[in-house]
Amino acid sequence: MGNRPSSAPSGCVSPRRREESTNTSLRATGLNNELNDAITGEGMEVAVREGEERRRSLDSTVGVGEVEMDEEWSEASGAEDRWTPLRPKDLGSRGTGLASALANLLGPNDVLKEIDFQDDHGFGPHSASAELKAADANTRLIHIDLECPEPHTPLRHAVTINVNGALSSLHLVGHPVGDRGAEHVATFVANCPTLSLLHLQGAAVAAQGVAALAKAQAKSCTLTAVHLPHNALGPAGAAALLPMLGREGGLRELRLLDNCLGDSGAAALGKGLATATRLQTLDVERNGIGPSGVGALAAALGPNRTLARLLLQDNPVGDFGAAALGRCLGANTGLHSLNLWKTQLGNAGAAALADGLKANATLKRLDLSHNQVGPSGAAALGAALEVNMGLERLSLYLNKVGDSGLVALAEALGRNTALRSLDVGRNGIGDPGVLPLADALEVNTALVELSLTQNSVAEAGAVALAAAMQHNGTLARVDLHRNAIGDYGAHALAVAIASASAGNASLAELDLRGNQISAGKNYVDKSIPAGENRLREAAMLSPNVKVIL
Repeated sequence: MGNRPSSAPSGCVSPRRREESTNTSLRATGLNNELNDAITGEGMEVAVREGEERRRSLDSTVGVGEVEMDEEWSEASGAEDRWTPLRPKDLGSRGTGLASALANLLGPNDVLKEIDFQDDHGFGPHSASAELKAADANTRLIHIDLECPEPHTPLRHAVTINVNGALSSLHLVGHPVGDRGAEHVATFVANCPTLSLLHLQGAAVAAQGVAALAKAQAKSCTLTAVHLPHNALGPAGAAALLPMLGREGGLRELRLLDNCLGDSGAAALGKGLATATRLQTLDVERNGIGPSGVGALAAALGPNRTLARLLLQDNPVGDFGAAALGRCLGANTGLHSLNLWKTQLGNAGAAALADGLKANATLKRLDLSHNQVGPSGAAALGAALEVNMGLERLSLYLNKVGDSGLVALAEALGRNTALRSLDVGRNGIGDPGVLPLADALEVNTALVELSLTQNSVAEAGAVALAAAMQHNGTLARVDLHRNAIGDYGAHALAVAIASASAGNASLAELDLRGNQISAGKNYVDKSIPAGENRLREAAMLSPNVKVIL
């Protein structure tokens, strides 16, 4: 589950809307009383909102305001749900007592569907064990969410159970269960026949806990995804994961963001990849993996045919690591997505990857954003795009491509028939680079998304792009926000919007925020109406085009 908004209630039971049926109302009322009795039995004070009078009482006690569900939570629990706050006044050191009371309630309860407890003040290994046992017996629970807002202990525990009573995913986010708690979780996993996703984030789990989880996964017939971000696995923990990869019932998805794996840990994972027959996603973002570790992963990827997504972002990969990946791309036929965001790549690394792309027909997405790729690196990638007809998305956001680098990419776009998305935002690009790009767009038949955000595109570039949009039959989304476009460019773009409305072009969305387009009167040249007014008129007459100003 995503992060809850700051306005979300602490400690909530979320029943279905009471207007739906009398039974729902009765269940919610009975449930509140039952949970209230269970918690106050542990010495807790609970406030329950039941109408305006109780809400005012709750507000005066714990400062609760109006509550709105965030989009992700509403999608998970149903758009018709409404939160009824149920808050402990002071959990303090009695978090374990609350967990025990909650666990005792969950086991036999066949009505409770959703609980949201925040301010839990650190549910540790003992309470985690009690809650898991209770969830195992409960047949109706959909969500449990526990979170502590203090920056040093952001705790969340969410359990998702299918409507048929079968547990499908278990989330322990920010709970410091450690290796001992992980062993309790492992016991639960081994005996849960329907669990498919295990997510332990910021749980202080190290090698010992991972070893226990690996043994449990070997007994599970359904566990296919393990997420262990922000833990303390290290190289030993990476080695302990190998049994999860190298067998017929191995994982399909493994996410290890921020675990201090280093090159040794990456080498261990490389050994697992060499024998993995099911793994499709490997996320090792922000793990201090350098060229040697990337080399070990790349060597294993050469013959691998199942891994489709490799996330290496925010690692010191460097040009030498990129060279190893480039060689891998030449032989690999399974990888579909490669993320190298912020990996210290330069022109040499981009050129090595480009060489690999020339011999690769299966990679669909390549993210090179937030690096140091300059004109020569962009030219190498452009040369690869002239022969590669498999890559669909290329991001070079926040590099040093410049006008000359964009010219090289534009030449490739004139011939390429596969690339659907190109992001060259924040690359020091102005009109000299955009003019050749516009020429290429007039003949290109594949590009759907183009981002030139936060560059220096001005009037001439905007006019050229507007003309290209009227001839292009595929370009649907163009991002030009935070450039230097004025009213002349705005008028030309308004014509392009009108052309799209008339069915002569494919444009569906145009972002022009943060430019130099005037509203009201144009005080620089009073003979020209304000560009913003013209764009708004065109947008009103073109309901199929979304114009963002």
